[in-house]
Amino acid sequence: MSVTLDVKETNISDLWEIQPSREGKYTENDVIDAFLKGKKTGLESYQRTLVKALNENVDKCGSYTEQILHHLKELGIESKDSFLRINKFDLFNVLICVSERDFLKEEFFSVYDFVTDFEDEKNTSDNTFAIQFSFLDFQTDYCINTINSDGYILKFKK
Repeated sequence: MSVTLDVKETNISDLWEIQPSREGKYTENDVIDAFLKGKKTGLESYQRTLVKALNENVDKCGSYTEQILHHLKELGIESKDSFLRINKFDLFNVLICVSERDFLKEEFFSVYDFVTDFEDEKNTSDNTFAIQFSFLDFQTDYCINTINSDGYILKFKK
C-alpha cells in the first residue's frame, strides 16, 4: 500500500516539520505535478488547434458545396437540400439531394466527372482536408431520419 504525504499540510509532530530541499532537487511528486500540468496545457492547446481546424474545414465544405450547387444549376439541375457528415476533423462527406427526374438526365453524367476533378483539386495531399460528394435521388421527397441516421446531421443553408 502506498501512502503519499502532502508536504504543505503534514507535520510529523509539533516539534518537527518537513522542509524539502529546493537546491535543484525535486521530489517525485514535484515531477509528477509538473508532468500533469504540462500534459493538461498540451492537451488544451491541441484541442484548440483541432477545433480551429474543424471550423475552418467546415467552412471550406460550405464553400465547396456552393460551387458544386452552382455547377448543377448551370446544367439545369436543381438540388433540394445538401447535408454534411463529419467523419473526422479533416474528413467530410456531402450528400446532395436531387429529384429523380434531374438525376436521370443525360447531363447528370457530366456531374460525376466534374465532381471527381473537383475533389482531386480540393483534397489536400498532406491529409489535412478531404471531402467527398454523393448524390441522392428521390421521387417526391426523401426521409430526413434515414439521412440523419447515416450521420448527415448538418443541413446546408442556401
